[in-house]
Amino acid sequence: MDFRMSSNDRKTKLEYGDFQTPLALAERVCRKLVELNVNPRTIIEPTCGVGNLIQAAARSFPSADKIIGVEINQNYLK
Repeated sequence: MDFRMSSNDRKTKLEYGDFQTPLALAERVCRKLVELNVNPRTIIEPTCGVGNLIQAAARSFPSADKIIGVEINQNYLK
């Protein structure tokens, strides 16, 4: 598998300010929310990227009725 980025991919990352939240950070954020007694019924991640925050939230908030992730970068949707 070739993981090199094309110049077009690099330009897109710069244009959209691409930053993927590390899974460990996403898990820490969700743990803190649980400690604060946050218990959402709906979780919306407007820039879900590779989905680390959604994964952490789904595990941390199993009673959520809906989990919605939105992403404009077609490469992440694959």
